Amino acid sequence: MNELKSKVSIPRMKKELQSILDGEKIRGEVVGCANGPRVTLFRISLEPGVNVKKVERCAKEIAATFNVPSVRVLAPIPGTKFVGVEIPNGREEMVDLRRLLEDGDRAKQMTIPLVLGKGFSGKNVVIDLALAPHILLAGVDPSEVSMGLHAMVTSLLYRFSPESMQLVLFHPQENVFDRYQGTPHLSMPVIHDVSQMIETLHKTVIEMEDRYKILQSVKAKSLREYNERNNIPNTPQSTTLPWKILFIGELASLQKEKSWNDAEIDICRIAQKGRAAGIHLVVATQYPTSKNIITGLIKANLPMRIAFRVNNVNESQLILDRSGAEKLLGGGDMLVMPYYTPIVRAQCASCKE
Repeated sequence: MNELKSKVSIPRMKKELQSILDGEKIRGEVVGCANGPRVTLFRISLEPGVNVKKVERCAKEIAATFNVPSVRVLAPIPGTKFVGVEIPNGREEMVDLRRLLEDGDRAKQMTIPLVLGKGFSGKNVVIDLALAPHILLAGVDPSEVSMGLHAMVTSLLYRFSPESMQLVLFHPQENVFDRYQGTPHLSMPVIHDVSQMIETLHKTVIEMEDRYKILQSVKAKSLREYNERNNIPNTPQSTTLPWKILFIGELASLQKEKSWNDAEIDICRIAQKGRAAGIHLVVATQYPTSKNIITGLIKANLPMRIAFRVNNVNESQLILDRSGAEKLLGGGDMLVMPYYTPIVRAQCASCKE
């Protein structure tokens, strides 16, 4: 693949892209770009009446011209009137999670900020789990899925004290979450046993209902409201409750159990009612290949999606309800789809042990 395109080469890339449009008699102008860690997004302004599908049909020619495996066409760029063409840069740029965490201006405005990575023009991609309020994360490469999970867990450990945040971490493979073993934020040791995790889900439903009773006793509508009323620092009267985040590192492993149907019901109950009680889910899988794994119930109750590279458009549709993830580059290149903002492409931050 060609060498990393520097800022100096951007005008040349813009000129070459314009030449392709002119050669295909597409009436439009390349009006700007945003240079990200892995891809450069070019914005195209089409003249009135020009069908955006004409640009989509040029995708293979654009990829060949720039000597890249594929390009992604956004028709249009969400929230704008422009058509976007994402052209991969030639060399991978790693994103350091620590630097993103230290640059926390956006996170300060959020209730439960999760720093995921870096998007176009160097902007940090940060989402508020309190608004999400539950996440489905999927991709075919287990190292990418683990990268996304580590970015989120580390982000929470960085922002919250053990008194204000409890975590439940489950993965059948011992090498994924064991780095967090002994962390005071854990409400229990890292779980590897599938039956134990299913039991934990059921206990979490009971805890959620108990929390609702506590909130109702003081007429609080949410955990945040309850904590703001009861947070009396350095006094015995302080009776705040911690946020609780459950990370299910591999959904497919739960579905092999005979009690999966009960576990799925518990996941859905937590997803439907957990937000107000301060309980949130992050569910991941490296098997986005079947509706038997990412079921309709799971998708309906986990509104925020994060997709890493997948094998084909059908797998992308299964995760995101749209194409695009099949054109990702791997190595942490991802599509983030919060339900409350347009989908964004970003490079997932790498978390060093």
